[in-house]
Amino acid sequence: MGFIGGIRMFNIAILDDEHDCLDMLSKEINVILFSRKIEYKIKTFFKSDDFLDYAKLNSINLLFLDIDMSGCNGITFSKNIYKTMPNCSIIFMTSHSEYMKEAFNLNVFAFIDKSEIKERLSNTLYSFIDEYIDISHLVLPTPEGDIFLAENEIVFFEKVNRKIYLQTKNKYIQIYYKNLKDIYALIKSPYIIYSNQSCIVNLFWIEKIKNNEIFFKNLDVTQFISRKMKTNFDLILLDYEER
Repeated sequence: MGFIGGIRMFNIAILDDEHDCLDMLSKEINVILFSRKIEYKIKTFFKSDDFLDYAKLNSINLLFLDIDMSGCNGITFSKNIYKTMPNCSIIFMTSHSEYMKEAFNLNVFAFIDKSEIKERLSNTLYSFIDEYIDISHLVLPTPEGDIFLAENEIVFFEKVNRKIYLQTKNKYIQIYYKNLKDIYALIKSPYIIYSNQSCIVNLFWIEKIKNNEIFFKNLDVTQFISRKMKTNFDLILLDYEER
């Protein structure tokens, strides 16, 4: 079984409104990744809405995105992806170099001119894989088998009736750990912290806090900040907001 830094499955999406480009790119990526003995999955999308529907239920590591699709501005679309899928990196396919400055600071890994895809794709994809190894990830045992999880995907962990559960943006699942402290020891981000003795939250996903109740982006569940944890929690939250 092939792995990238513990990744069990490398998920790639391609969004382009040209069917020929979708087919060509998918075939080229297949050849490259098969040669590296990496387990991967490629999904192709002709419409942005179809991609968004898929992304609601599936984690995506890398998106190949046409910057100039009919009825969809790639830069604007990538900004929305950055807000909702912080762990999804983007490789833009474009013939418009003037867009590069506008996309700066987003999760954009590279720009590839459409006329140079065959020449540049291999080196660009290898570079991404090599860099991706260094991103913080967890491999967690669950009833469905081990799952690979980037830290950015964690909304919170909680302990309920002696069992540990993980909440992501689209899944709530039991984790086969006995103690939260054992999971906390694996986490590298300073912004994934205890809100109370039974819960560890990711500050990135917090939408608001009201009367010590934590509300999360696009989720109906809440958590709370205990009196014991509040001082430390508020200090780290302030540091996070001032970055």
